[in-house]
Amino acid sequence: MCLWPSWKTSSLPAGHFEDNVYESAAHAGVLDKDLLAQLKPQLETIKPLPAVFDQYYVKRLHGTHVKKGKNKRDLAEQVRADIQAFKKTWTGW
Repeated sequence: MCLWPSWKTSSLPAGHFEDNVYESAAHAGVLDKDLLAQLKPQLETIKPLPAVFDQYYVKRLHGTHVKKGKNKRDLAEQVRADIQAFKKTWTGW
């Protein structure tokens, strides 16, 4: 099994986002329904992380579950920290 962290900006009303990666994947339709059903127990345990989002590049999406940073380097460092924390948490899972 392969696990990866999930970041989500959210296209839901302000302040709302799916509670877990299973709900995000089901909403987005990114996995085959049979595969999604098989992975449901594992995916439900993973919470989406705030995403890096810049309204300048994405005109029609208004991110609500997003990281805040001084500049793009700061945001990149936050993503790196997320990945390191994810690896530490999920090693051996």
